[in-house]
Amino acid sequence: MLSPETEAEFATDVRTLSGCPINDSDAQAFLDKYPLRIIYEFVQSDDRVINDLTDVLNRVFNTSYGASILPAVVPLAVEALRSPSPALRRLSVKQLGRALQGSLSGQVSGSVQAQQVAGTLLSALKDQDTGVAAEASSTLTRSAAEPHGYQLLIGNGGRQELQQVLASPDPSIRMRGITLLASLATKAPDNVRALHESGLLQPLQAELANTGDVLTCSAALALVGELSEASSSASVALQALLEQQLTALQRNADPFLQAQALKVSATLLASSAQQPAGTVANGHARSAGGPPALLQTLSELLDPDSLAEPSTELVDAALDAVSRLGATPGGAELFFTEAHGISSYVATLALARAGGTQIRAAALHALGIVAGADRAEHAMSAAAEDTFRQVTFTAAAGPSGVHTPAEALLGYLRQPFSELRTGAYRMLRALAQRIWGAADICRNVPLLERLGDPRSETTIQEWRFAVVQALAGTVRASARAEMADGAAVQRDALRAAAPEVDRAMRQGLYGHGAAHHRPPDVALMSS
Repeated sequence: MLSPETEAEFATDVRTLSGCPINDSDAQAFLDKYPLRIIYEFVQSDDRVINDLTDVLNRVFNTSYGASILPAVVPLAVEALRSPSPALRRLSVKQLGRALQGSLSGQVSGSVQAQQVAGTLLSALKDQDTGVAAEASSTLTRSAAEPHGYQLLIGNGGRQELQQVLASPDPSIRMRGITLLASLATKAPDNVRALHESGLLQPLQAELANTGDVLTCSAALALVGELSEASSSASVALQALLEQQLTALQRNADPFLQAQALKVSATLLASSAQQPAGTVANGHARSAGGPPALLQTLSELLDPDSLAEPSTELVDAALDAVSRLGATPGGAELFFTEAHGISSYVATLALARAGGTQIRAAALHALGIVAGADRAEHAMSAAAEDTFRQVTFTAAAGPSGVHTPAEALLGYLRQPFSELRTGAYRMLRALAQRIWGAADICRNVPLLERLGDPRSETTIQEWRFAVVQALAGTVRASARAEMADGAAVQRDALRAAAPEVDRAMRQGLYGHGAAHHRPPDVALMSS
């Protein structure tokens, strides 16, 4: 044990070294003066310097000398995991992780039993302190990126420890294990398949089916969403593995779970749709069969003829799901497949005055996003473009058959609701990116004048100017493009409007001229 005088000196030395460069001689001098066992014994009785000590030990073990003695840390750190001090347990986990990574990477020589250390870290996921468990999860994820690290965790030894975590009666501990699996699955293209073959994904399937525990099921859904955003190839595998559970959740009686399932399923489908049909990813092929179950569910929820049945919140969630689906070109192609009719329903909600203002605004945003208003590459296949044009004009025409999309959207811009106007601008931007849509805008003189007048907006000028920019780009492109004979009327409309569009561009965002305006803050999503 350290004497009181030495304890005070130790604390002073630690604070002095914290944040400072440490070389081999510094590391050796520190550990000669304060052997590891003495350090652990001191911190167990007084953890006030734990943060500074953690920094110092990180720097010490980053040196060649420090790395050479890492094997000696392991038994002390394992012993310290039984300490009542969470701070000391976190420090121990951090040093065990360093020893494991060093052993796997070959940077640490000596008798580090990697399997034993990995098992100890996996057991630390069950620690009552969330900080200790989070540190264990983080260091295990980093270790999985090292050679043989991933197999070490899901192989026989590691799998048994993981299964104990996943079988815990405490749902929060089970979710720690599932969260670790989610992190591991994103590290390499084949990881989802390996996890599935190991049986370790079954708990995730079970949590998704456990709708009686809303919070845990919701957390599992959130993890699926994170996984789908990490890799399109992983999404194909997850789509196949979790289809039954996700489809059931899309129709769950709990509106919270149903809404979340719609959004997560859409994110998953949008990501997996980036893989060509028939592509094998993680051992699973993306189907080229009928429309996914999600689209049928969304179609039922967004059918204007039965709109009174689902709650406004659920309709909002369905439209949010449409937006998520349309965030990728592959998802947009699925949306505009005519088999399920959903594109017609969303266009009707957006342009035919079905439903209230809130639903109309959400539908405008959704349709604009799917059509590529926010994608750097907005173009779609000829079939999808044709469907977009047809549903847009049909919905805007309404029963009378006389209105155009531009007329409907001009009416929305005259409303006092900023969210409705923002949705209208997003839809106008999607239209302005296409020759036929830009021509419809240019033929509507009141709309064109409004778009070119900076005074027409006081709060969302950047959205107005984003439409002007898209319109100017299409007008310029049309002047250079070879156009079919049937497009002569559209070309004439664009040519006639070119001076007005050019004037609007010179006016700039706030009407002070091009030399003074900044680019609009309307983000583009990369495809």
